[in-house]
Amino acid sequence: RTLPVQDEAQVFVKGLYEGITETEIGQYFSHFGTVANVDMKVDQLTGQSRGFCFVAFHDVTGASVASACEHYIGGRKLEVKAADSYGGQVAQLLAEPEKVFVGGLPKDSDEGEIMTFFSQFGHVTDVSLKRFPDGSSRGFGF
Repeated sequence: RTLPVQDEAQVFVKGLYEGITETEIGQYFSHFGTVANVDMKVDQLTGQSRGFCFVAFHDVTGASVASACEHYIGGRKLEVKAADSYGGQVAQLLAEPEKVFVGGLPKDSDEGEIMTFFSQFGHVTDVSLKRFPDGSSRGFGF
């Protein structure tokens, strides 16, 4: 159920452990106020949590109290701040990665093969395989 929310009543939560659910997060943060919504960010390819979420409270008091405390869930310390205090950092976390590491490549791989393979997942602008001084592949790249 989603309740009306004021913009200032949201917190950004970073440092979540893998496997935590929106329900668990909502239950934890309900100690600080009425939780209107939990929006956990997940990787679109794997469906796994990206380690952060937004928690919206029904009113500003819940967000204010939650952002003033230290939080630990599953033995991990969480970073909790007012959602708007992160500015560009939130947009950067929500953006898709610009560069990914690819390891375990066959020594005879070339840039064209890698670009063709990864193009099925989205737009690829560049492939850079790392090579030894003699030009042979080191088995990884970006």
